Amino acid sequence: MHNAPDIVKYLENAGKDKLTFPPGMVGEIAKYIHDQSRLPIMETAISTGVIYYAGKVGRTYNVAGMGLNQYIVFIGPSGIGKNGIATGVSELDNAININLPHDVFIRKGPEGIPSMQGLRNRLAGVKKDKIQYLCCASITPDVGLWFQGLYDDNADQNKKNIRQFLLNLYTSSGGKTEIGAASYADEFKDVPAMVAPAWSWLAEATPETFYPGINEQSTSEGLTSRLQIIEYVGKIPKTNFKHKQVVISEDIKQHLHNLLIRTVQYENWCDLNRTYIWRDVPFDEETTEWNIELDDYLRDKRDKFITDGRGNLNIIWSRVIEKVYRLAALLAVGVDWYDPLITQEEYLWAIDFTIRCTNTLINRLEKGELGQQPNDTEQRMLFERAMRKYTTEYINACAKDADDGNTTNRQLLMDKFNLSIEMMSVGITVVTYKYLQNNLAPYSVFKNDKRGIKAAIEKQVQDAVAQGWMWEVPQGHAIRGLGPVRRTGLMWMLKREGNL
Repeated sequence: MHNAPDIVKYLENAGKDKLTFPPGMVGEIAKYIHDQSRLPIMETAISTGVIYYAGKVGRTYNVAGMGLNQYIVFIGPSGIGKNGIATGVSELDNAININLPHDVFIRKGPEGIPSMQGLRNRLAGVKKDKIQYLCCASITPDVGLWFQGLYDDNADQNKKNIRQFLLNLYTSSGGKTEIGAASYADEFKDVPAMVAPAWSWLAEATPETFYPGINEQSTSEGLTSRLQIIEYVGKIPKTNFKHKQVVISEDIKQHLHNLLIRTVQYENWCDLNRTYIWRDVPFDEETTEWNIELDDYLRDKRDKFITDGRGNLNIIWSRVIEKVYRLAALLAVGVDWYDPLITQEEYLWAIDFTIRCTNTLINRLEKGELGQQPNDTEQRMLFERAMRKYTTEYINACAKDADDGNTTNRQLLMDKFNLSIEMMSVGITVVTYKYLQNNLAPYSVFKNDKRGIKAAIEKQVQDAVAQGWMWEVPQGHAIRGLGPVRRTGLMWMLKREGNL
């Protein structure tokens, strides 16, 4: 193919340029969602286009043995126009829900996920209804606090079941995999097994509510790596005063109408005959070669993370190639659903989007913005209590030594507070890092701080220095009555008259 890029160089720079609409019908749907929104946002429109299309074709078409279902989380501040998603999707459904055969209908996933059983029953269908939604999409607004609850230390069994079911749903699409069967005393409530379900999910949240839920457990379990997390960080979009004038093109209507009939009837035939031969989306010659280079690139990257002791990054990158495959195949179906083929255009766009989403998470991680934020108020309270303990014990020791005419009590504090006998003898109120570590590290609010214990303690010291009641003692600094300090670690002096 002409103008083919160096795929490794492309990978290194992926996600850094301005986001563009994807090729094919997915892109056309995204453009419609964008143009009909009062506050149009590319990230919102593209996420909706991908999920909407995956909810129609994710089961009928496979790539490398996987269905084309997607999990996307759109992150953005409140009040930027996320409600344009629901309006656009409803208009699309209404436009194609005309003159459909009796055995074809619009399949919508549930908006919320109150329980594993509720989601499973909607997709699998209880026996009395005999209606299954094995290929559909859900759009769930404001999931941030709900997501935090899934991975809270006190998460109940229902939340744990939801977590496991989300993991299973993502990986069970494609082939003949069965999940979800359940039997009850009332046979009309029995839930049949789902064969190769392809449920796609678009979740919306704000940064403040969502990112605290991305913790070690959500990463190690694998849900984080399954998510494509796209974030809007720009200003409030300019109002699109012509958004109500936007209509769905005939090309979109005809494409989706015919495609819906094709996929639903084919799925019905497969389920009726229990013959699950899904349409595989192949790679062309060039992208087949790129698969090898992509695999090598990602394996080297993950090996380095493991060697460097950054296992969490290895997990986050572990499903990148799978997400690229699924997304590229989805776009290829949108280009030609009769004879889909993954070419350079679909492949490169899928790489750019997936790396962009992955880097969104990595950047937040490197800034220390994932997981529950430390309780600064509690840390400050414990820090000040440790300082009061220090000064109280020091003053008491000095008073006892004065009464006894010796330095016994101050010598006992010397080892406890990691001070030199010279400092103790001249009455210098110096606090060492060792003292702070010994007194603060055992508390969970410091021990579990994702910045690390040392960084959390230093943050409290920096605040105290900024407030003017502590200052760091530099190496070799002369203190009145003591001379140059030969310190073996970090230490700070409490500001008192006569010490400076």
